[in-house]
Amino acid sequence: ALAVTGKTAGEQNGKLALAIEMLSGAVEAEDEGLAVTLAPGIYYRSRPLEGELAFVFTGPAGSYPGMGSELVLAFPQQVDKLRRQSVRLQQAAGWIYDPENCDPKNMGDESRVVAEDKLWGSAFLSYRHYGVCRDVLGLRPEATIGFCSGETNALFATGAWRDIDEMHQDLIDTGVVSTEL
Repeated sequence: ALAVTGKTAGEQNGKLALAIEMLSGAVEAEDEGLAVTLAPGIYYRSRPLEGELAFVFTGPAGSYPGMGSELVLAFPQQVDKLRRQSVRLQQAAGWIYDPENCDPKNMGDESRVVAEDKLWGSAFLSYRHYGVCRDVLGLRPEATIGFCSGETNALFATGAWRDIDEMHQDLIDTGVVSTEL
């Protein structure tokens, strides 16, 4: 497995080119079966890890405008797939990427943040993370763990529950998020 991290596409591409160059020179120094750090943000392991895998779905408290934008840009097919599954989640993603919300002078202004926007923006991104892990990386968890709204996000992301648009409408109609929570 090869993992390359970076804040921008240019940084990621530069690290990928460096990784390819380093790997082509033969990486024989694998340290006792653990991943070898080739350079900051570039890791190599010649064989898969063993053990069980769980995915953790968190709640919206850590959501912020602009979150996950690199993920969405890197895997647009995942966004297209979600668009076919849920109209409401696609609309909810607007809060994340609204240029006014992403303006540094507005960042940290909690008075501008609507709880429902954070909730659904967080749900959108958690589904995209799950889609990339499953469809692109081929990861299959033995378990999912949910915290706060993460429980429902896990159920919808994995397909155990199917109609998120209906649940979204029910929450709007009942006012659960805006008045009860």
